[in-house]
Amino acid sequence: MYYLHKITDNASLVAAIEEYIRYYNTGRYQIKLSSMTPMSTMKRMMRDRSAGAAANTFWGG
Repeated sequence: MYYLHKITDNASLVAAIEEYIRYYNTGRYQIKLSSMTPMSTMKRMMRDRSAGAAANTFWGG
């Protein structure tokens, strides 16, 4: 049993796990992450990092 759904074969188990991972990363808002999802936090961090790298390149740093 997986959240009240009976898993009958490997394909449905894999689909259920993939759905949960997708929810865990994109649908779960966390107070610790400024009320953002883990995926949106990661995207923001990557954007900020690349903007910082571009600024360092521009200023010769």
